[in-house]
Amino acid sequence: NPLGEKLFRTDYGAYDAGDPIAGKFSEYADARTLKNHNTFFVGRERARAETGDLIFFQQPWVQKYPFHVMVFLGRPRDNHEGASDWVVYHTGSSPQDKGTVKRVRLSVLDRHPDKRWRPREGNSNFLGFFRLKILE
Repeated sequence: NPLGEKLFRTDYGAYDAGDPIAGKFSEYADARTLKNHNTFFVGRERARAETGDLIFFQQPWVQKYPFHVMVFLGRPRDNHEGASDWVVYHTGSSPQDKGTVKRVRLSVLDRHPDKRWRPREGNSNFLGFFRLKILE
């Protein structure tokens, strides 16, 4: 792998052999960088989602980190409910709380008390399903 551990693109544009040296790749990417430089749009319909796709939300009034990402698991190996709409995400951290990793079904998020976290086509905060370019 010519990129080594720096798998995530951090700048716009098509790949050029000089990009790794120019610092256009990193071993870390926040949700905005993942969405803008490392994925392509699959759609807002969950039927199009595949295991490993990313689900993005945007909360524009959150100044520091307005983009949020979840990973679509689909039907996990340890799933005993027979469901195929599982996602995993980190709740986010703060100075007082390191946050936690959660696994939940999209059908549960559909009823989230805060409508901006519902993965529905009519929710403008739900940006849709995206696939990592390196998986294509």
